Amino acid sequence: MSRPQPADDPSGSVADGGDSDARARQAATDDLARDLFLEAGAGTGKTTALVARIMALVRSGVALSNVAAITFTEKAAAELRERLRRDLVAAGRRASGEEAEVLRRALDDLDGTAVCTLHSFAQRILREHTTEAGLPPRLEMLDEIGADMEFADSWERFLEQLLGEPQMERALVLGDALGMRPAKLRAVARSMADNWDLAAERIPPLDELAEVAPLEFADLVVPMRELADESRWCIVAPDPTTGAPPDEPDALCEVLRDLDRLADRLEAAGELEAVALLEEVAAGRVPQGRKDNWQPSFDKEDVRRRLKELRAEAGERLDAAGRA
Repeated sequence: MSRPQPADDPSGSVADGGDSDARARQAATDDLARDLFLEAGAGTGKTTALVARIMALVRSGVALSNVAAITFTEKAAAELRERLRRDLVAAGRRASGEEAEVLRRALDDLDGTAVCTLHSFAQRILREHTTEAGLPPRLEMLDEIGADMEFADSWERFLEQLLGEPQMERALVLGDALGMRPAKLRAVARSMADNWDLAAERIPPLDELAEVAPLEFADLVVPMRELADESRWCIVAPDPTTGAPPDEPDALCEVLRDLDRLADRLEAAGELEAVALLEEVAAGRVPQGRKDNWQPSFDKEDVRRRLKELRAEAGERLDAAGRA
């Protein structure tokens, strides 16, 4: 096949002015020995040029059944087919002899000609070669609504099977605690369905269900208590007589003291409660604290660094559980 050339100048050089457009339109109709590339904006006559080229091919002896005119939308395909029908009828009335017979055969072939969308053209090829493609003979292409209904039905069957699988119970319960709701899983499944060819290539097959590794959290109790103990260097303290909180509590001191409570709960927590506690740790603040509220020997920046690392580690434990 010859290399496509710009249609705005059949000689290979681009000229200025209206003559260039006229030559491009003429080439689209008359230059049938080359592949042409036409680029134009909306309403500039691309469909007219395409119809004229197809009519010229028919008159040159090319059977309309050997022509493929591919469009992006069904509406455009219907318009192109109607324009061809109209021009074939009009030309046939004016023609006589052999030309009239050629145009009549083209009109008879029009309904079976590949004037269609890319999807319809692909379906046409598959229908004509189902055996070679390894497909069932009664192949049908679903429209968008049909595809959505098919996916919804498949998803409901899959979800019912998934929820009834004993081996998946812990993973599903843990995933729910981590925020992996069925609606989010459905969105993942929808993406895989829309990109099934990529999914088949990039997602390895699962020969068997693997157990999800336990959520690791017990080793975080000690660093939480160590950080909570740093609050002893805070000068701002509750009233020793009444136990009332200070008028202006230090934000960093409050966060460190709260870690002691969280450590107690985490030490006694089961896996699901640990998820909620780790989320609380990971999402917590790392406040500045006021220098005047701490004893001079207190290394506030080192404590804030350790607190940031603890929060990041808690988040990583949750991410690791989610990935598993």
